Amino acid sequence: MDEDALFEWLKKIVSIKDVYGESDSIVLVFENNGASDEDFHELIAVYKRYNIARSGLIGLVNQGNEDWVRRWDEEIFL
Repeated sequence: MDEDALFEWLKKIVSIKDVYGESDSIVLVFENNGASDEDFHELIAVYKRYNIARSGLIGLVNQGNEDWVRRWDEEIFL
């Protein structure tokens, strides 16, 4: 995995205020309002591309986006 490319891609996502590695994890710090739908789509794409468990994105799911998230990527709920 090209970690530099992964971190650069994540840093380009507008809703992410900071991103860093901690041990064998990636820590994403979001703006106060979380991720927009567009940024959530982008995060799912990044996680798929780098084969990262998308279940870690469950904290971004809310009433407003749960329907499309379930249709688009059920793995987040596993």
